[in-house]
Amino acid sequence: MNSNIAIYGASGFVGRMLAHELAGRGARLRLVGRDLGRLEELEEELRARGFLDVRVRQARLSEEVALRGALRGCDALVNCAGPLGERTRKLVAAALGEGIHFFDMAGEQAQVHWMWDACHEEARARGVVLMPACALEYALGDFAAEIALMKAASRIVVCYAVREMKLSQGARKTFVHALGEGGVSFVDGKLERRRAAYRLFDVPFPRGHIRKGVWIPGAEAITVPLRGGVSRVESCVVTGEAMVRLLATLSGVLPSVLRALRPVTDRLAEQSDADEMDEALGEYLVIAFDPKTAEPYAMLTGEDVYATSVRVAAECVSRVVGEGPIKAGFTSPAAVFDVKDFLNAVGVRRLPLES
Repeated sequence: MNSNIAIYGASGFVGRMLAHELAGRGARLRLVGRDLGRLEELEEELRARGFLDVRVRQARLSEEVALRGALRGCDALVNCAGPLGERTRKLVAAALGEGIHFFDMAGEQAQVHWMWDACHEEARARGVVLMPACALEYALGDFAAEIALMKAASRIVVCYAVREMKLSQGARKTFVHALGEGGVSFVDGKLERRRAAYRLFDVPFPRGHIRKGVWIPGAEAITVPLRGGVSRVESCVVTGEAMVRLLATLSGVLPSVLRALRPVTDRLAEQSDADEMDEALGEYLVIAFDPKTAEPYAMLTGEDVYATSVRVAAECVSRVVGEGPIKAGFTSPAAVFDVKDFLNAVGVRRLPLES
């Protein structure tokens, strides 16, 4: 991949992993962020491994001119920072202004919806791709839902479950913020507002087991209906039986409590041992199923949540930038890439369904 790729948030845990992955694929890297010292450390680390085509640009989201300057001459921008909330829009605006593709690993539902609603036409006119949610969550859910669509499913819920997962700082913040904000579900042709953890689902697991999943505001409610043929799309997560039931019981008060405590929860989310993040992070399972009958449509699995997320993002970037052409505007991985080919490329296995 002989392309110039900018990574915003490159000095973070996932950003560093992505930088190494893309460099290994032959990309010329532009490391962008606010912490110049940490970016330069990563630059030295990459050069020590023989990746010499690396540049560092310091730019804060509040500095529009500096941000656009940092992206100038690149082919694509990948956002690894998060959750950024509405600040994500500054990155999208900078990418559109420079006429380059934009990929977002964060996948915050409100920002995914905004990109489709407010940016699709401009991106299409400029001939660039906007591809949010290009990490394990919610790209693998998008592919699981695509398999369900191939089976003519009209009701689809996507569930995420991870065994013994150690969350990064950004992932912990995203989860807490999602609980506090709620989101939308796609129901009968329109998006309906839902309070946090508003519903429990019976989720079909391998070997015929049923686990309880609690609703979350997933990107699938935005991306999957664009391909047509569905009446309902929602997302959920299995976090352990006791936690799931507690969240559902407290769903009415969670938003106000977590919004009030957000400064505290953010500080708690930031307390982590960096050394622990070097270990393999556990086995994950992504399931698409019918919420009415608990019939599974697809089960996807693999090892190491963050390594998989990085491979997914890198594969999306490589295919859009290196292979093209691809339909410009807002899109999602399963809308433009072959399911079997892509999953094989990123090391995700499709489990056989019991008859």
